[in-house]
Amino acid sequence: MQMKKILCGMIAAMLLGSLAGCANENSSTGEASVTEILNAESSEAGTTAEAESNAETTAPADESSADSGNGQSDTEKSEDVSDADRKAAQAVLETFLDSAIKGDREKMLSVTNFDAYTEGMKRFLEEDDADDMEDLVAAILETFGHYDGFEILSCARDEDERKEYNEYIQRNITDLDDEIAEMDTSDPDYEESKAFIEWIKTVFVPYEDMLVFTVRTTAGDEADEDEISIAKIGGEWIMDVNFMDTMAGYVEESDALIAASSAKSLYNAINAGLTDMDAENATENDVLKLLEGEYQFSGDDFEDVKQVDQPKTKEEAVETLKYKITVYFSDVTELPEMKFEVKDGCCTATAVGFEGEDDIVYAGYPADSDSEEGFASLDAAYDAAKNLV
Repeated sequence: MQMKKILCGMIAAMLLGSLAGCANENSSTGEASVTEILNAESSEAGTTAEAESNAETTAPADESSADSGNGQSDTEKSEDVSDADRKAAQAVLETFLDSAIKGDREKMLSVTNFDAYTEGMKRFLEEDDADDMEDLVAAILETFGHYDGFEILSCARDEDERKEYNEYIQRNITDLDDEIAEMDTSDPDYEESKAFIEWIKTVFVPYEDMLVFTVRTTAGDEADEDEISIAKIGGEWIMDVNFMDTMAGYVEESDALIAASSAKSLYNAINAGLTDMDAENATENDVLKLLEGEYQFSGDDFEDVKQVDQPKTKEEAVETLKYKITVYFSDVTELPEMKFEVKDGCCTATAVGFEGEDDIVYAGYPADSDSEEGFASLDAAYDAAKNLV
């Protein structure tokens, strides 16, 4: 088994998009929600003690919040959320948002797991992936720099979302452990693969708890309301990188940026689907070989697609891949056109057309700074993406 296959497939599935619990009404990227998590409840007494400690040591949540000038308010206490948990999680959220508005990058990231996440990305993945995370931070700071303040309106526990996320993480970790167990220890990729999986386990971990806050942000006379999630990991409330990824949704993105995001979402969804198909059909046939080639579809082609168990023909394999894509990128059906290539078991390049305000806007992935101006056609975007592979 090659290291390329692990990185190209499993990581694509686990890094996809954002959690539905953080969805933004203004976000048009359509990026699929990767919603999942494991049961690891601590005792009520221990949780309360930890939360109270965090509330004292993390950002201001009550009296001191009123001095920040951002108009924070006490949340409406949900029946199933203790006051200590609410205050501790809210303190993290207020630190994140207040620091973002003030442009304080270091303080904003201090309540996240961003550093551990990006350090591993720089070691194991492409440099562009780590750069994308830096771009995300810059986008969050730029976006919130335009806001005057925020107000936290309500808080609720999202147990269903937490359990889904934990189950998803457990499945992927199990798959990765199975992959490494099947490797020959003399394989040149063995040690790096093992280290990669150990890193994955440090950043994709079960949520012990998950709270969703409704937040109103203000800019002059305008106001928006969105939901933002905070997770408890290792006894501490943090802004998980999964949630940060959705914060870019606050940006009123241009059509070109939305098209670019859609091209990347499609790329990730295809690789996640290919990984699933390879694992599900490992003992039957080399289904990935059936999928070699270039494809061009419209969003309508993904309506009513179904998974074929143990596909044996190219037609069946393509139908199953299309189904997998809808699982990981549900808004693929909204794209008027798209094109991609499958080679050596991975998606190498994608291009999409996005229905902009005035016309269809084209973008591809991989992309570079020259891609920001957009493309005149789907083929032009696709060719530019392939040239970067």
